Amino acid sequence: MTQRRVRVRPRIPNRSLANAFHQNARSFRASALEMRSSNPHASEHFLAIAIELTLKSYHLRLGVTDDWNRRYLRHDSAKTLRFARRGGLKAHSVALANIAHLLGAPYQSGGFTRSSEALISDRGWEVSTRAVTELFHAVEDADGAGAYDDMPVERKR
Repeated sequence: MTQRRVRVRPRIPNRSLANAFHQNARSFRASALEMRSSNPHASEHFLAIAIELTLKSYHLRLGVTDDWNRRYLRHDSAKTLRFARRGGLKAHSVALANIAHLLGAPYQSGGFTRSSEALISDRGWEVSTRAVTELFHAVEDADGAGAYDDMPVERKR
């Protein structure tokens, strides 16, 4: 196996885009909560978008570019969560990992447009929305604590 040398550029946080992503995530989460009783399937789609935008806002604050997020993470919420955790995000609930995986699969494959069946039970919805709320708080707490500025740059070998 050959090793490639990767030139690491300095990471510059994109706070304005991160803030825009986070505000959009808040809007999608609010819409998901509001429409749950009338359209459970669409509410799950909106919750999946909120998860993705929140996690990508965290990455942007770490200095990961939007282009890198788009090319390598795409709409894979489970993978995006794993990378955020590696980057220091303190969101370790099993419920969050489960919901990222459950909603991430149809989200990244366009499954929300091809189906109209709800994926989450009413009881599961409460657990899921609580986990997403915890994710929002973890991202906001990391920002307030300056966690982004102290983040070490990981080099590929």
